[in-house]
Amino acid sequence: MNTNTRLVLLLFLAGCGGGAPHPGDGQPASDGEQTANSVEGTVHGQTLMIEDAISARVAVGFSDSDADIVLSTAPDACAGRSVGSLRANETSVEITLKEVTLHTSDAPSAPATFTWGDMEFQPTLWVRVGDAQCRHVMTAESLGDRGSVDLTAVAGDVFTGSFDVTLDTGERITGTFAPTACPALGSTVVMPCE
Repeated sequence: MNTNTRLVLLLFLAGCGGGAPHPGDGQPASDGEQTANSVEGTVHGQTLMIEDAISARVAVGFSDSDADIVLSTAPDACAGRSVGSLRANETSVEITLKEVTLHTSDAPSAPATFTWGDMEFQPTLWVRVGDAQCRHVMTAESLGDRGSVDLTAVAGDVFTGSFDVTLDTGERITGTFAPTACPALGSTVVMPCE
């Protein structure tokens, strides 16, 4: 093999893994810090092991949009996903961010802090729980009540940041998200339960 071929192969293999844990694999980083996709704290007394995170810019109505971020306990979270869908036995933390002006709301285009009660930078957070038939387990779900979401980067359909939110149960959860793009989040096609 010539030197250029070896260099290309080495760069390819370096991008394929090794080193730090895969973001969202539920394992702590080697130095004890949170992984790129994590949720700390409890929801109705249960801890969440995040397996994957996805995000997209989603059209709302005729001209509005928002940023949807999903941290999921299921692997390969984008597979079989559409607006509002849940997978079998999945728990997800779903964050929606929008910048509101007089007549429109848009997905954020730059880093910002979104705080409950803010009329311009509006967040929502919903912890959703699905059973084996993909039905909501409403008694196990929760909504964000106060706190903030810090959006640190925006690149197309990828929204990266962290959150510190007190739920309507009084429990506090914190976390980080560095999702992959999942345009299917904006699909209105009804997906079968998987």
